[in-house]
Amino acid sequence: MSTKLKKAVFVVLFISCLAGCLSDTNAEAPIPTVPFSVIVSGYYPISGVDKNRKLEVFRDQASFNARLAEYVESVQEHTVDFSTKRVVLSDLGQRNTGGYSVATSEIQEFSDYVMVSITITKAGADCAVSQAFTSPFEFIEVRSTKEILFTEQLVITNCN
Repeated sequence: MSTKLKKAVFVVLFISCLAGCLSDTNAEAPIPTVPFSVIVSGYYPISGVDKNRKLEVFRDQASFNARLAEYVESVQEHTVDFSTKRVVLSDLGQRNTGGYSVATSEIQEFSDYVMVSITITKAGADCAVSQAFTSPFEFIEVRSTKEILFTEQLVITNCN
């Protein structure tokens, strides 16, 4: 093999190796998260157990206060700046026993919406639970005014 051909092969191989070391420009960047805080959560709304599940987004103080008053007895003044935030209610509706809970696990931010990830926990068949109607709920404050979408996951807790 001639010297020129050897040099050309070496240069091509060297460039190929270098290209493999460069970062992948198609790699996905991590999805940013949105801060949130739990306002209140519980199992027994004061207005009674509602049979229907609810996912609600509040965009104003009056509607938030009205709904919050259906869930907790002493409504402490919780003012929300609705020009920069939203409030979300997750209510599992009536459950025939204890052993259920609902909690927001994460909120991811996309270009024109946020995705609220909700974890529903259920006691496994081998768990001792209260034999009473419950209605697990959670109000959270979300630091975003984008459209809010939801995703849910079910976690079954085994007790043995």
